[in-house]
Amino acid sequence: MWVAGLLLGTACLAPSLSHAGVEKAAIKADNKAEFADVVAAVKVEMVPGGRYEFVSSTERKTIDTNLAEMQSLFDKFETVAAMDKEAKFQLYVDQENVNAILTHRDDRRLICQSERPIGSLIPKRTCRTYGAIEHGRQNAQQEMMRSARPGFIGYDANPSAAQTRTVLGPGQH
Repeated sequence: MWVAGLLLGTACLAPSLSHAGVEKAAIKADNKAEFADVVAAVKVEMVPGGRYEFVSSTERKTIDTNLAEMQSLFDKFETVAAMDKEAKFQLYVDQENVNAILTHRDDRRLICQSERPIGSLIPKRTCRTYGAIEHGRQNAQQEMMRSARPGFIGYDANPSAAQTRTVLGPGQH
């Protein structure tokens, strides 16, 4: 029996699960109310600092579109059991699209590399989470921007940048 319990199963895993050797439990969402709870939980995790904070704006639009299509199916049929084959297939396709994006952008996803240290023939395996890699990339990018513009602190902290702005009083346009 096909169950929408697989729906966003990778998105809402128990936080206590480790990255290796543990089978991931899926969250069941086979009716309209359960689906709404899953969608709310996913959206909470997509904010900055959340598990899926690295989802791009284009990917967010795709996720929102797929979730809206899934919601319309639940609005029409109420439960997965009541859906016809075409509706179940569309639900599955939308679910797979959302899961693919969320799995790829999951900041807990472990990425391992084998590298040979300089002067050694024995490879060393290093593993980091996607979140750590992305935070490192963002920090490096910010540092490059700072070093490219010596003396630049930031738009809010740079007094000379604040002097170039025109401040309008109430009622002025």
